[in-house]
Amino acid sequence: STQSTGKADVWSLGILGLELAEGDPPYVRVPPVKAMLAILRHPAPKLQHRNHWSVTFAEFLGACLQKEPAHRSTSTALLVHPFLSMACGRHKLEKVLQQKSSSPRSSRKV
Repeated sequence: STQSTGKADVWSLGILGLELAEGDPPYVRVPPVKAMLAILRHPAPKLQHRNHWSVTFAEFLGACLQKEPAHRSTSTALLVHPFLSMACGRHKLEKVLQQKSSSPRSSRKV
C-alpha cells in the first residue's frame, strides 16, 4: 500500500517510550545495519527492568511494539489506552496533538 497507515509511527512511539524509560534505545551500541538486522531477527524489544514500571506502561509499549504491523495498535486505539488516560484525558491529548499539527512548522496531520 502506498498510503501510510501510521503503523511505523506507532512502532517509533514504542521505541521512544523505551528510550525515555531506560535512557537508550534498543541496540544503541550496535552498528546501524546490525541493529536493523537484530530488530528483524529477534523478538520485539521490551523493558529491561520491567519491575521499575507500571503494568499499564508495559502494556502500552507492548501494544506499540508488535513486530507484525497488522497486530500493532493504531494511534486511535492508543488514544484511549489506560496509560495515556492516566496522564490526561483523551480530549486534552487530542487538543494538544491538534495544536501541534496546525503549527506552521508541522506539515503532517496527526
